[in-house]
Amino acid sequence: MSLCHNTAMKYLRAIEILLGAVFIFSAVTKALDLHAFAVQVSYYGVVREPTLVPLVANTMVCVEMAFGTALLMGLRLRGLVLLATGGLLVGFTALIAYAWAFKGLKDCGCFGAYIKMGPGVSIGKNVVLLAMVVAGLIPLLKKRETSEGPTRLGPTRVGYALGVLGVVVVAVSAAFGKPAPESPPTKPTSADKPFAAYVIEDEGMTYDLGKDEYLVAMLSATCEHCQAAVAVLNELAEQPDALPIVSLMLGTEEEMEEFRTLTDPHFPLKAIEALQFMSLIGTEPPRFYVIRDGASLAQTDILDPTLEDLQKFLATSSK
Repeated sequence: MSLCHNTAMKYLRAIEILLGAVFIFSAVTKALDLHAFAVQVSYYGVVREPTLVPLVANTMVCVEMAFGTALLMGLRLRGLVLLATGGLLVGFTALIAYAWAFKGLKDCGCFGAYIKMGPGVSIGKNVVLLAMVVAGLIPLLKKRETSEGPTRLGPTRVGYALGVLGVVVVAVSAAFGKPAPESPPTKPTSADKPFAAYVIEDEGMTYDLGKDEYLVAMLSATCEHCQAAVAVLNELAEQPDALPIVSLMLGTEEEMEEFRTLTDPHFPLKAIEALQFMSLIGTEPPRFYVIRDGASLAQTDILDPTLEDLQKFLATSSK
């Protein structure tokens, strides 16, 4: 009985080390570019407020680091650590499934911006990890762990060294990882006038979204639906007495330049900070706003808008 138990505890220790390594690796890849991970968090559609999303992202990294460290050190607390690990994996899996089904999630962000992983693959990964958790709990349920600590497969000193190393690696990754891009300067604004922060300079013209009325198109430079919408917006801009059109966009300088080349927009574009962009869209772009003096009067999400769609939207919003 003792031999079987010792063997089971050795397998448990191996499972703890593997799980701990996965959690630490996941925390490191997120910490290397916390801003990019924060953007991925916003794609889940649960938290979109730009001031809260980075807090959620940092908290997730700290939680994964704590769980990974505890597992590597062999800290069990009579099985509570493994039970909590299983609960965390179930929560992550449910969140991924929700965002996949209702928010069009394409990348789970499980390993930050460095390893792309679709939601289906991520759910499969979590199922495997959950199976490992269950396998690790079996010997603990059959016989409570004694006070001897981890078995010979993972001596206490080695476990502590691995855990401390994990903390150091995550901390260094966060400190020296890719910094968040600098946001372009904006004017002070309020929650009820989110567009008042933006002023666009284009071909000698100034478009101050904090003044007057505009049709604002929220577009992503890499979104095919957004690229297709430009032709309709160009046509709308040529209509008599058309409302001035501007676009607030998600994209790098290179992506913006390619977007202009592909679409030839007849209205000004302005790239804004990613978290700000995510807070102003629905499930995915494009989204269209009618704004006045920086405040939204109406909004609509139309994946493939026609001229008639936008004209109807404008006519309804003006009432």
